[in-house]
Amino acid sequence: MSIEYFTCSTNQRIAYSLTRNETTKDLVILAHGMFCGMDFSLLVKLCTNLSLHFNVLRFDFFGSGQSDGEWKYGGYEREAFCLQEMVRFARESGFIVKAVVGHSKGGTALLYYGSTIDSENGPLLIPLAPRVKAILKDRRLTEQQFNQLENEGYTYFTDANGKKWKIDKESVEERKHLKTLEKCEIIKVPVCIIHGTRDGTCPFAESESAKAKIHSSVELVPVEGANHSFVGKEDIVADIIYNKIKSIN
Repeated sequence: MSIEYFTCSTNQRIAYSLTRNETTKDLVILAHGMFCGMDFSLLVKLCTNLSLHFNVLRFDFFGSGQSDGEWKYGGYEREAFCLQEMVRFARESGFIVKAVVGHSKGGTALLYYGSTIDSENGPLLIPLAPRVKAILKDRRLTEQQFNQLENEGYTYFTDANGKKWKIDKESVEERKHLKTLEKCEIIKVPVCIIHGTRDGTCPFAESESAKAKIHSSVELVPVEGANHSFVGKEDIVADIIYNKIKSIN
């Protein structure tokens, strides 16, 4: 994977990887979830499939992977801004942005981003298993970690790969007051939500709630038997994305 850098309007570098398809200027942007980057396996597999038809741009959110900035447990508005910058960069590079796909937290940020688009002619938004409801008490954290947050303002979470992530109290409070459903109500561009029926991380009902709030053209596509990361179902997800883009463009 070849890594390049784009300097955004806040003078921070965003790392990205562009997989080119020389037969078209159409492009799809892929955005990752929380504890990962653009090399997350789901995005890699989607890129492999979608690049048969489109140019595909993957990137790291601020503080993730090789992008500048500090990683945040919350920071949805900042990640929406990052998406906005990547769409602008792609267009200024001569591409036609057909769709933006965001997984998990990236899907939530995508809905935030959608609320900022003041034209019905924006790109198709495709959130994959987004979180839309407030998280009053995160199951990832222990009572000891919550106490540390209260007393010291931060704690650390160790993921399945042994990497430590710093979680601050501000981000935890932000997740208690998610504005995703409010954002959904003002989205004007078309949305296609894709969600696994066996998602043990973010229940399918979250996407049902989002769909009910979106007043633009919206579709919710269940992937039967898929977990949160669509393991073993990546080809199905890629086909849904491809067919949806072709149906409206």
